[in-house]
Amino acid sequence: MTSNSIYIVVVVYKCLISESITIKSLLSIFDDNSCNRILVYDNSPENFEQDALHHNMLYIRDVNNHGLAYAYNKAVSLAKSKGFKWLMLLDQDSVVDKEIFVEFNSICLNNINVGMIVPHVVTNSNRIISPHFRIAGEKIDKGIHNQLFCINSFSIINIDFVENILKGFNEDFPLDMLDYYTCYCINKSEYKYYVMNCVMKHNLSVFNKDYVGIKRYESIVSSEYKYYSIIGEKWSYISRLFFRSIKMLIHRQWSHVIFNFHFLCNKL
Repeated sequence: MTSNSIYIVVVVYKCLISESITIKSLLSIFDDNSCNRILVYDNSPENFEQDALHHNMLYIRDVNNHGLAYAYNKAVSLAKSKGFKWLMLLDQDSVVDKEIFVEFNSICLNNINVGMIVPHVVTNSNRIISPHFRIAGEKIDKGIHNQLFCINSFSIINIDFVENILKGFNEDFPLDMLDYYTCYCINKSEYKYYVMNCVMKHNLSVFNKDYVGIKRYESIVSSEYKYYSIIGEKWSYISRLFFRSIKMLIHRQWSHVIFNFHFLCNKL
């Protein structure tokens, strides 16, 4: 395969393009002519003043912030219209190393249906966060795998899979749990994963759900409930949320506990 078949979408929010670690790293890899394969999708509000963009990058501003899934679907449509077969998903603060494109060039899938190609992704403290099986933390060998879970960032997704199996990224998950739902669809299909050998660093915005702001936390819980209901684990999730509430009560996170209480009462 060749990295020329990869279209790239970088989703930013309240981040100056000139300060995006992701965009800076991409510009260090690609020459001017290759930058036309990069879409910068900006979900920043109208009152956020953005700065100049590289002239060959496509830029879309969405002041209504329709979410990641919506942005990804726009990127899929553009990628297909330009003849690309793969779409790389990136956020604004990840260091993209050229090694990921070099390794992509060496991959031979031998007619195996692969829905997603992923590198190993670690935090700044080198904790493995993707890909993983049911529980994160163990490094997975290079090659073809089934039944994985991967975060959105750095994933290189097969556009045919998105259109024919996923039927587009699910906009019922505008932000949280979109990656889990996408992997769920791969896991129940004939498509597989290809795990690369390279390692990328990512700044995970929500590493501990217990300590995020209340508005973001409400969004996370709503998406979690929706996802676990789809996969048939609703009651297991409700049980976990109850015990999470006890932990939050101990830490005196009153607003989170009150939200959990009202949420659980409405679902029981």
